[in-house]
Amino acid sequence: MAPSLPNGGSGIPDIPSLNITGLQSIDPQNITELTPQLNYRPELQILSRAGQNFAISLEELENLEQLKPLYRRTVSCNLLKDEGNKLFKANKYDEAIIKYKQAARKIVGQDANFPTVTTENNMKQPRYMQLVWQELLDLVACCNNISICFKKSDRMRAAISWSLETQALYQNQRFNHKNFSWKDINSPILEYYTGQQKMHLRLSQLFYELRNTACAVHHALNVTTLLDQVPYTTTKAPAQMEKISKEADLRTVAQLRHPDIAVSDRLEVKYPDLQVRGSWKKIGIESSKVQPAARLGTGCFIWNSRLYVCGGQEQNHLRSKDFWCIPLPKKRNSTMAGAWRQLPDVPVDPRFHNTAGMPIQVYNDKAYVFYGSPTLQVFDLRTEKWSTLATVLVGKRWPYVRNSSSEHALEVLNGKLYVFGGQDGRDQLGNNIFMVLDLSNNQWQYISGLSKPTPTWKEPMLRVYPGSWADPIRNRFFLHHGNANRMSQLIKEPRGEHAADQDHTYDDTWSYNPTTKQWIRENVTGNYPCPRTEHSLVFNKHLNGDKGGVICFGGYSATTTTYIPEQNVNFTYAYFADTFLLDPETMVWRQVLTRGFPTYRAQHRLVVDPVTGRTFLFGGYTNSDFVPSKHIISRSFNDIWELRIDVPGGGIEEDYDWQDEERTAVMGPWKTCFNCGAVGPWRMCGGTCGGKAWYCGKTCSDEAWDEHRRVHRCQNKKALEAERRARERAANAAGPSGTGINGKSKKDGGNKKPANGSS
Repeated sequence: MAPSLPNGGSGIPDIPSLNITGLQSIDPQNITELTPQLNYRPELQILSRAGQNFAISLEELENLEQLKPLYRRTVSCNLLKDEGNKLFKANKYDEAIIKYKQAARKIVGQDANFPTVTTENNMKQPRYMQLVWQELLDLVACCNNISICFKKSDRMRAAISWSLETQALYQNQRFNHKNFSWKDINSPILEYYTGQQKMHLRLSQLFYELRNTACAVHHALNVTTLLDQVPYTTTKAPAQMEKISKEADLRTVAQLRHPDIAVSDRLEVKYPDLQVRGSWKKIGIESSKVQPAARLGTGCFIWNSRLYVCGGQEQNHLRSKDFWCIPLPKKRNSTMAGAWRQLPDVPVDPRFHNTAGMPIQVYNDKAYVFYGSPTLQVFDLRTEKWSTLATVLVGKRWPYVRNSSSEHALEVLNGKLYVFGGQDGRDQLGNNIFMVLDLSNNQWQYISGLSKPTPTWKEPMLRVYPGSWADPIRNRFFLHHGNANRMSQLIKEPRGEHAADQDHTYDDTWSYNPTTKQWIRENVTGNYPCPRTEHSLVFNKHLNGDKGGVICFGGYSATTTTYIPEQNVNFTYAYFADTFLLDPETMVWRQVLTRGFPTYRAQHRLVVDPVTGRTFLFGGYTNSDFVPSKHIISRSFNDIWELRIDVPGGGIEEDYDWQDEERTAVMGPWKTCFNCGAVGPWRMCGGTCGGKAWYCGKTCSDEAWDEHRRVHRCQNKKALEAERRARERAANAAGPSGTGINGKSKKDGGNKKPANGSS
């Protein structure tokens, strides 16, 4: 005989199995308040935690033949989840994880790959897209609980992966709707929002512990902004959501920079599967009469161990078309480059084409510049002459109406030139046009995308300044993050559909397979970069043996907040100087922990020497409010840096002096005192070391001079010059004996402590 149910019933009422699709159509103005899911789910009222003096076992549940399949799955899931909760409270985390996984499989099935984040490349999963809202919320609860169990047992990578599984569940619901990424999905159910809040709160806490400050702020901000997305008309947000938001403590976390100097000097690799050591070193440049002006958005590449720099926008907002090259350091331990040499200007008129954000790529000793026209500019690296290349698009009208494009992604993969997105001058948001040029026959192939804003989940949506890389080992073109210029559209069309006072920065990673001709939205996990644009990525085939690796540095986000407590100012943006390394086989990110780093910046370029495997960075800019400087609005750079990473092929030798690295690190606009280790805007040593040491004051300079002179072979410039002149005078006065006027040898003045120079 079947057990009786609450209220004397013999079964559960047949309520509609609403999908989130149906919930989305609800007008937010018609939702007066959020309601706990229990009010919509009478099948859960048979559980003791629902406030009923009744409990049911799994065995009894199986005997309820009249129970519809949906309710059988969800009630089974909740019974097992309750068992997991009891184990969690008893600190039996491994046993609790087993129960939570069993509970989740009551919904996803025993044979499904689960979690998909670590078992499937494609985030888009039909099973997740078919979930009704009851199943979605139960799965979210299971994944969130598994994540906190792994965090409690200090298994950070697993904790992150299970939180990202929650994110994938919500994202797959969005795949059901042909809508833009910045459009919200509305629900009258409280847990639909608190499940997301808990996921973001957990990730914020995890990344804060990992010292990935950018991700910590990003997820804390999402916890808070969910309050603004909630469709309620009452004067106060739900108390449960307010409590979670308060726990995120956004005001405190938002004070951090990325990286933050308060934690950079204490960085250590505590989780090797999520972190790796690295080193940024600024490259010295041989003095010359001419050099490229500081700039942003330039095109860069390395050929024959020379760095080439083309176009960009200079400090005075002038678009440039000049072209330069410089010999890079030849010896592995050398940090000194040659002198700049100017080459013929690129034959593109900056008045009609935006040379800022105009990437350039090399194939077979030729550099290719694409700026939206069927005619490309080509530079022969051997003859050092420009020429034009006429190309054709077969079977379709040329998609760039104004023959103009900038801020797009451009990569060479196996003899073909791939271009995606950017700004074509037609719509301020950007576009998602994707084309490929076969360099063997100069014919274009249109693959996907439009110039007109069109929502889609089959391929990446419209964007400008996306990051990209080509992986020749796996024959894939990758696209990473980017930006939709909603603020620019607000200026052009104040009442436009997509106009807003804040841009939308993407958080997605896509890959295109030329063989199958398909896009895939990749599942990525690990210690990853937060959403950003105007950043730079590069594939380095020399890293990790034959696997290669992808390096990401810096960038800008229009959706990450920064709070300056001294001024009580809140910026709705952030600039980054953090570094990351991606394993292209597992799609797991690790943060590269470096004591020093280039100043926070965007629109810079990362490039790899294809022969030596050395990784370099050039140029970029930062905002003068974010990084105070003498420049009124922004500051551009023309500096060169080299990155070394402690992995095979990364350039870190076994005897690398990490202690000296710690004492001489340059942390963006701040320096480390060589003597006491304090970080601040210190002064550089004025000796011959060229800035190997910085000091916070005269006391530290005096105390550390002998050690600095011995370690870095620094000498006093003024004393050396005075000694040279004295020797000349002595030689003229005393003849060839080599002695002074009184027959005494001169003292080595280079050992005297030099005065500190200016920073």
